[in-house]
Amino acid sequence: QDWWFSRFLSWSPFRWMGRLSYTVYVWHALPYVVLLALTGGDDASKAMQLARTPVLIVAAIAVSIPVYYKVELRVMEMKLRFASEKETVCFPAGRSVRTWPLG
Repeated sequence: QDWWFSRFLSWSPFRWMGRLSYTVYVWHALPYVVLLALTGGDDASKAMQLARTPVLIVAAIAVSIPVYYKVELRVMEMKLRFASEKETVCFPAGRSVRTWPLG
């Protein structure tokens, strides 16, 4: 907690990106394929490749955000209803919750 680098990485945008990272990993290909096709693919000039890199990053995150909030979080919440473990990590709540026995 006292280390400056730990405090830096605990900054809320980094934690949010960490939660979103798997969704970005899975869904980044969709905007990449479309944008690369529109901007010349592998045959594009170095200037075009450099210019489109931030656009690709932003597009991957933009596609992932609705998937994370509309699909992934809902599925993680459903996990709580069907869990057979005594405790399950509830990501929306950010803590472990008791799931078994029910009641």
